[in-house]
Amino acid sequence: MQPVEVTMADRVLPTSFRCCPPGALRDHQEAVESLLHFDATTRKVAALFEAQHLDLSVFNKARRGSEELTTAADGPLAGFWRRCQKERESLVSRLECHPTSRIPVMLAAEWVLSGKTPRRHQERYTAFLDFTERECGARRITSWLGARGYVNQHFLLNWLAAVATGQEPSHVTAHLTDKEVERSRAFARDAPEDFYDQLREVWRFIGEAWARMLDGIALAHQGEIVAIFHEHEVGLNWEMRELFNTVFPCTHLRTTEFSWTCGRIPAILRLFLNERKRGLVGLVLTEEHAHLFDTEKCALFLRNLVIDLDCPETADHVQGGNASHTAEELEGDYPKPRLHWRLQGFGAGVHDFGLTGVHVLLALRAAYKGTEFPRGRSPRKRPWA
Repeated sequence: MQPVEVTMADRVLPTSFRCCPPGALRDHQEAVESLLHFDATTRKVAALFEAQHLDLSVFNKARRGSEELTTAADGPLAGFWRRCQKERESLVSRLECHPTSRIPVMLAAEWVLSGKTPRRHQERYTAFLDFTERECGARRITSWLGARGYVNQHFLLNWLAAVATGQEPSHVTAHLTDKEVERSRAFARDAPEDFYDQLREVWRFIGEAWARMLDGIALAHQGEIVAIFHEHEVGLNWEMRELFNTVFPCTHLRTTEFSWTCGRIPAILRLFLNERKRGLVGLVLTEEHAHLFDTEKCALFLRNLVIDLDCPETADHVQGGNASHTAEELEGDYPKPRLHWRLQGFGAGVHDFGLTGVHVLLALRAAYKGTEFPRGRSPRKRPWA
């Protein structure tokens, strides 16, 4: 027996039938299980949202589920499916404002975390370590690794990773502080009780300072830009990439030798584009008129660019909006471009190979005006020829 107050998603059901031959009974059972799983996911995500423990994985899972079409929706459970679908759509509409409003801070955390490099950390990451080391030294708190080494291996790494997925910094700090106090009690059994109160206070202070540092990075890069970059070198995790393809107007050109993405993106992503991997990761195309570039204009720019680069056969493979990989691409049948390897990347330095702002300017101006280059146009003489 079970309480009546619980929902159908919370009720404990018997295991699957030992013998369930194909037919109407089995189809109905599978439809009921799908419905219960769908409703349980909705309620779980709603509970996480109310507790402000939402991250990108939860958001993307709820959004993907709201777009799923099921054959069970046309059967005897159609009324229940419509109600559950309506609840999921209402939840997703509330969720959409949460990760998009936090994207600058999430990207700032991801960028700082990328500064944890082997042998020698980069300045953006060491700034967080330096502040923590000074604060722990002033409070006379250390570890067997030293305050700096311990924070580098545990607290800062986990804190940045959690904030980068969309969790609130204050909740991340509180959660990690509880774990640190519990771990300290296990190792330092003879420490006085006021030491743990001091430990909580110092981690709370450090967490608030780290959050302010991320806010400062985000405030220094407000607004949006239009950029073109290597899809797989920008340094974002898969959950963030999926969010980008959903929220921001982006287009893609995937070939056997390169994968470009062009779109209107947050200005803070400029920090990632300036990283160097065989040249720049990407180029900022415009900032002043970024609001005028939607998905269609970004796709038009990519088509104009490859036509202007005398590679018109790839123009038909430009994908706009939230388009996923085509059937040919999933089978590995990407187009093979005739583009010289020097033109497949981006650069700005003296020794860089790749496209610069000068090379893409003509295609950008044409896309801004809504003009598409004809496929049979003669390639213009280039300074690198």
